Amino acid sequence: TAEVLRFDFTDEPNEALDGFLLGRYALADSLPSEQLLMLREEHADAYHTAPKLGVYSLCFNLNDPALAEFTEAERVQIRTALGLLIDRSYICDAIAKAGQLPAASYVPDGITDADGSDFASHNGPKADGSGYYSTDVADYEDNCKQAIKLLKAAAKSSGKFTISDSGRCKNFPALSYLTSDSTGHVDIANYLRELYFDYGITLNISTVDMTTFLAEREKGDYSII
Repeated sequence: TAEVLRFDFTDEPNEALDGFLLGRYALADSLPSEQLLMLREEHADAYHTAPKLGVYSLCFNLNDPALAEFTEAERVQIRTALGLLIDRSYICDAIAKAGQLPAASYVPDGITDADGSDFASHNGPKADGSGYYSTDVADYEDNCKQAIKLLKAAAKSSGKFTISDSGRCKNFPALSYLTSDSTGHVDIANYLRELYFDYGITLNISTVDMTTFLAEREKGDYSII
């Protein structure tokens, strides 16, 4: 029986990994995502993943000044389109890399409804468990086509920007993305910036420490968080 337990706190994932590999730590969390495959292959006896009850989500600012000149209906179309363009399977497999599952709704798997059934089994507008959009890799192309259709509708009704048949926007207002500098958040932010750039949409990223992040979130000075 251990007489002493020592907990070290660090916000540097590589430092936690080094300590684990050198035997200083018996347990380490928040490891660098780019090293998870190595741990899985070379330290299979020590590397374990456990399910977490939660969903990684983006919050769109309903009062975003960048979209102030659009109508409420147009802002809904734009936010829906931006959400459909995200490849959630890619984020799980290529960025997070820790066995996460793509989410099709805000409520995670493992939550029971009032009648005791699994909420995820009947979530979504059809109450059939399909969620609010498909996360199937085979359906991602259709999601993008639907997103372009929504953007074209917003462009036509607002007259504020144009969009080509291939889905590239022109004169679309630049959006701001606020993220903390915690593990994985910056990688996802960079993915979103590159993704939206391919559609002619500029996403300016502000990366701050968690204390500043919480303060800035209260101010609401962002497009996406």
